[in-house]
Amino acid sequence: QKIKEDIQLDMPRSLEGKQALLDDYIASSTKRRGLLESRYGRRLLLSMETNLCEEWKSTNTRPCPHCFCP
Repeated sequence: QKIKEDIQLDMPRSLEGKQALLDDYIASSTKRRGLLESRYGRRLLLSMETNLCEEWKSTNTRPCPHCFCP
């Protein structure tokens, strides 16, 4: 009998750690993704992906020179 653990680990604090975890999640197999989701939570991983994408956009883009929209 397998005992399922509902223990979730803390997310990495550094940007590099978060990026490495996200890269691992994206490139991993279905089995590995399931393991990461059980460790960190699926919602947390997906929200982290969204936040890192937004952070990348704000770092690597400039506002429109005409209307100043981000």
